Amino acid sequence: MDYYNNDALEVILKYQKKSDENIVILNDYQKYIAKILLELKEENKSLREDLSLVKSVFNINNELVVRKTNDSVTMRKTDAEMIDLLNSKLSRFDLSNRCYNRLMYANVKTVADLVQMTQQDVMKIRNFGKKSQAELKQVIEEQKLYFGMDISRYKPHLKQSNE
Repeated sequence: MDYYNNDALEVILKYQKKSDENIVILNDYQKYIAKILLELKEENKSLREDLSLVKSVFNINNELVVRKTNDSVTMRKTDAEMIDLLNSKLSRFDLSNRCYNRLMYANVKTVADLVQMTQQDVMKIRNFGKKSQAELKQVIEEQKLYFGMDISRYKPHLKQSNE
């Protein structure tokens, strides 16, 4: 009986020793991996700073959209938000039926079509009155836009209104 216990004990000690060595090796690998991850994190941080610098130099994603008001307030929108807004159909907004139908009659289907028009152009639409114009102006101003906007910089990215 002692013979089996000694052999069993030796086997257990042998595997315990190998297990301890494996744990030490694993700890070394974990330290190495942690070191690499830290280096990657620092490199990522420096790349983000460089990218931010490039964006600021070329003014990417931070275009100024100036809203004409008496106190000349300026609003910021990213180019992507502006393009999405300009591509929006007028049906997205809560317009009265009369206002919406008159705009459809004049073939004004998107926000881009609308903001390119002047207030005088809007008033020339048949049966488009002052109430409809006021309603339309309010909707446009809620979106931080104005009549007669120059959207030429966004035109390459806009969908055609007849699509």
